[in-house]
Amino acid sequence: MDKPREEEILDILVSNEVSAQKLSVKIQSHDAIDGLRVVPPGPCRMLVDVSQVFTAEISQGSSVSYTWVIDNMDMFAYNGQSYSVTFKRPATYKLKLTAKNPVSFKSLELMLIAEPMNPLAHPELLGLPGIVEVNVPQTVIFRWK
Repeated sequence: MDKPREEEILDILVSNEVSAQKLSVKIQSHDAIDGLRVVPPGPCRMLVDVSQVFTAEISQGSSVSYTWVIDNMDMFAYNGQSYSVTFKRPATYKLKLTAKNPVSFKSLELMLIAEPMNPLAHPELLGLPGIVEVNVPQTVIFRWK
């Protein structure tokens, strides 16, 4: 719930017998960040070469900016509420999300496990009757190597 900050203008007037001067100051209010979470929540298993989109959510806060970092590689940080990542090799990665605004900041870390796809080898159906009725629940057994 990233609501916009509230802004007010405060006018200050100072005067004496000789002169007067007016100053307008813009005042902004911010809500502290609370309830930072990532959707989908971790730990997360992913397939190599398949992208996954993560979204930051908060329960409270205003004017929030989000930064995503993989494995402490700050030079490749991404800024935005959503983050898409695709891993090219199997490994365990650390995803860090930081949310900040002028009055607070919160961070959290997720472990992401990227694994190669292992297609089923030699799948076969067992115990399937010769005739299958339509719209009738059937028990099917299958096996793979």
